[in-house]
Amino acid sequence: MTTFPDPQRPDWRKSSRCSDSLECVEMARFATNVLGIRDSTRPSGDQALLLATTLGVGLLQEIKAGLHDLHEHA
Repeated sequence: MTTFPDPQRPDWRKSSRCSDSLECVEMARFATNVLGIRDSTRPSGDQALLLATTLGVGLLQEIKAGLHDLHEHA
């Protein structure tokens, strides 16, 4: 039997790169096709970004590839 998370009480998880930092990115699965992303400094979730899972996975792959890195301009 497969158990899915309660969409009213998502299981927010911090990025593995956060270590003990309080300012992290957290993710949660709201439903089988919805991914939530939020700032850990706003745990109420009132500012969460909700994406279709396929879009969220694509975004994460782009982030890991460095496609959204901020670069300083001289």
